[in-house]
Amino acid sequence: MPMKPLAQSIIAALSLVVALVAPLSAVTPAEWVHSTEADFAAGEFDGTVVSSLGQLRLGRQTDIVFPVDEAPAVVFALSAAGETLYAGSGVDGVVWRIEDGKAAEFATVPGSMVACLVTVDDGVLVGTGGEEAGAYHVGKDGAVRKLWSTEGVEYVWALVRQGDLTYAATGPKGAVYEIQANGKARTIYEAGDLAKNILCLVPDGTDRRLLLAGTDVSGLVVEIDPKRRTSRVLLDADESEISALVPDGKGGVYAATSDASLVAEDGDPEPAQQNAGRSAATATTAPAAKESEEAEDEGDEDGGPAPEEDAEDNGAKADGAKDDAAKADDVEADDAEDAPADEDEADAAADTDAEDSASGGLNGPIIQVLRKPLTGTPGRGGADGGAGGDAAGNAVYHIGSDGMVRTLFRRGVMIFALLRQDNRLLLGTGNGGDVYAVSLDGDEIARVVRTEARQIAALAPRPDGSVAFGTANRGAVGILRNAPAEKGAFTSSALDAAQRAAWGTLRVAASVPPGAKVTVATRSGNVAKPDDATWSSWSAETPVTRDFRPIASPAGRFLQYRLTLAAKDGASPVVTDVGIIYQVGNLAPTVQALGIVPSAVPANGGAPDAEGPLAWRVVRFQGADQNEDALVYALDLREVGEDTWVRIAKDLEQPQYSWDTRTVSDGIYELRVVASDRPANPPQTALTGGRISEPLTVDNSPPVLSKLTVKLDGGKATVSGTVSDATSRVTTIHYAVDSQTEWVTVLPADGIADSNRESFTFTTDALPKGAHRLAVRVSDAFGNLGYATATVKVE
Repeated sequence: MPMKPLAQSIIAALSLVVALVAPLSAVTPAEWVHSTEADFAAGEFDGTVVSSLGQLRLGRQTDIVFPVDEAPAVVFALSAAGETLYAGSGVDGVVWRIEDGKAAEFATVPGSMVACLVTVDDGVLVGTGGEEAGAYHVGKDGAVRKLWSTEGVEYVWALVRQGDLTYAATGPKGAVYEIQANGKARTIYEAGDLAKNILCLVPDGTDRRLLLAGTDVSGLVVEIDPKRRTSRVLLDADESEISALVPDGKGGVYAATSDASLVAEDGDPEPAQQNAGRSAATATTAPAAKESEEAEDEGDEDGGPAPEEDAEDNGAKADGAKDDAAKADDVEADDAEDAPADEDEADAAADTDAEDSASGGLNGPIIQVLRKPLTGTPGRGGADGGAGGDAAGNAVYHIGSDGMVRTLFRRGVMIFALLRQDNRLLLGTGNGGDVYAVSLDGDEIARVVRTEARQIAALAPRPDGSVAFGTANRGAVGILRNAPAEKGAFTSSALDAAQRAAWGTLRVAASVPPGAKVTVATRSGNVAKPDDATWSSWSAETPVTRDFRPIASPAGRFLQYRLTLAAKDGASPVVTDVGIIYQVGNLAPTVQALGIVPSAVPANGGAPDAEGPLAWRVVRFQGADQNEDALVYALDLREVGEDTWVRIAKDLEQPQYSWDTRTVSDGIYELRVVASDRPANPPQTALTGGRISEPLTVDNSPPVLSKLTVKLDGGKATVSGTVSDATSRVTTIHYAVDSQTEWVTVLPADGIADSNRESFTFTTDALPKGAHRLAVRVSDAFGNLGYATATVKVE
């Protein structure tokens, strides 16, 4: 029967599971709770930061020593020599020297950009990009001396000094060179088709005297043996670029990525939505490098991660398949002759600064930052960092000495610089211009600096424990002190109660060191913009305790709170939770949606009878209550044209009801759903709201066949008749000859079944001699069936 599948599809389409909201009555106060990074993220931070664990604290003291009105548009590289800072311009070949808070041009080197800086005993090593790209030495007096360049090298992204040898990471042919003091060089690694640029290069920090390199295109971390000129891949990341590397001092390395396609479009990645808690000291996991899950691991005494045990292979390509890929011809025919004659000399050179590298370069002359173009030079993200991606984000991986890889950080940012400081990693990122701090177990992430620039392009440690940072688009140099700000504030967004509310109490959970302080103030209003003149003034600052403190602001729709934090002796207070209790008057519930479909069975009543009429009406609705009160429902019925409603169901807790229409006469009716919030309110204050359906037809009577006539002509029977239905449309006409299953479709005389009255005529095939039974079956829109039969005899 054609009608049945259609009706069933309608029922399926409207079978929405409408979940009832959790009971929270209007007479029971509501509460706002801020305890996650996402809760706090909507507010304004002034000298404060919030971590991924939802901990609000004072940020680190920050000073700008090279402001944007003086600095180049891109500060691409930084290096520290005691209290002196050297800054490299990303838009020309100028190296700046910053002393006593003042910046001056120190030297101009050949090239269109300064790509990297390394402080050495007698000055600074400078790697440049563009025309005349190469490695240059700048003495303490600013004198420039060319150390090395060669044809085909357009960018020197990183330099590493070990003894009398200097190693250069270059592009666009993806090569690493070993440079002697006399300027002679040889190739020790070539990426071939795997990469165009070696973006970063660091010593491995062990007595193995190896180098670690990061590439673009394929996103590889490669271990290089300079003496043997062999290599192996430690990690093949999903991301296209390894932007920065920092050894962990135990044979492992931290690797950061900078795939522009994974950056949040607005430069502001999603904050953590919940607090997962800190990892236990016994927890050890090792997720795949190609997955975005963060792993947790136990840190050892000096803050480094402990080796992972019994972890599955993570997909990092550490099988040595590319061991021989770096072997290449010498840059010049006589390079081999000019190489150190004594292997011990070369081996000893690798020991230079090994102790400093083992601590992540915090106290040594090498600071590894992203060697990646930011303005108009080759590479994957330009100054704008590329288009917004799928927000999976870039990562910081830890590759252990056993080859196992853990993901410590993943957010929708590009990572331009990486630095280890004590038991955390500092990340310079774009395109929001932020510095993040990440614990070495990956448990806690905090944005510690937010600038007006698009990128934090470089980080450099200083002897006093502070860290210099260089920015791009707009360029500047700042100092991140190794102490919290003396004072800071956090102001929440305007919290919306949706209606005028009476404010109850506010409670702040905080850890406050001796002498430190946290105070709270509130203000309220009835317009969404907090600075509107109609808002109340801020209340008096009140020291926080674990008590429930009354909110001293006038009743209103919106409320804002402000926390003011003050440090003492370098210790910051830490706020973990803010709870605000309020109450609004009772509001009437509403019924937001009401759908009614015919069915052959009640809802959830099993498969319908293929021949059964659609006598049931499955009523589904959706209620809502601004107080989030629990609701119950009632269902009323009336015939169209009548004034009186008759209740046919009450105390419905689920938003669904199956009505058997055979309990009423055929006709046109309306249904009304009434929602009540009485389960959550005293009877005298309970309110109701409802919704009336469109008129619906009840038709449980079959259509009637009349004037059925049969004429025989040469064994063929011509049958004519009319069919009518009192309430609904005639939908189908069929006939059968001597059968109850082989039905033949007949069209009405006008070719379309579009009325409650239709006439028809059909002619059978030639019938054999004898008596035959002709049956006609008709149906209406609700599956009611009418029949008529006639007997004919063919002579």
